[in-house]
Amino acid sequence: MTGRAGGYHGRTFGAMAVTRSKTIYSEGSGPLMVRQVSVGDSSLLIVALKSSVFVTPFPFWHQLSLSPSAPEEEVVKKALYQLDLLLSQQINPKEVAAILIEPVLGEGGYVPAPPSYLRSLRDLCDKYGILLILDEVQTGFGRTGRYFASEYSGVRPDILTIAKVCVIPNWAPQLACLPTCCRDLPTGFP
Repeated sequence: MTGRAGGYHGRTFGAMAVTRSKTIYSEGSGPLMVRQVSVGDSSLLIVALKSSVFVTPFPFWHQLSLSPSAPEEEVVKKALYQLDLLLSQQINPKEVAAILIEPVLGEGGYVPAPPSYLRSLRDLCDKYGILLILDEVQTGFGRTGRYFASEYSGVRPDILTIAKVCVIPNWAPQLACLPTCCRDLPTGFP
């Protein structure tokens, strides 16, 4: 799985593994989301725990050492280059289960992902059979002017995470993960 620097996805073990907004969230609880890697033949088996989470910069000038006035096209190009390096040097795209991203980076600076970046992620995921997960917990239900922030890019994820706090019962959070089969849900406000 790949996440983005600055992303916040929650405080359960799986979510903490991809949360990169603050180190305090996972301090003292690692390694999280590990995979077993076997090396050797049947007479000698070495098992190592290897991280299953890889992180690349969010398409934000600050994370990419660019000027605040850098054109969006340059920011997107540099962010995609970092992802390309990851997929060519650290993990084979065939071994990536999912790419997780917030359409608007929350704790990492409240920065919207450029629509062209999200479309490029969708294309990459389609090319390699990787799931695209958009975390809209902080941005869904009209918080950005549209029902979901991802509507600005026209990108449909394979999984969409959403949440809303409901007054009844007892301010209980209501959470959902909408899989691919829900891609045909209507968009926008009714």
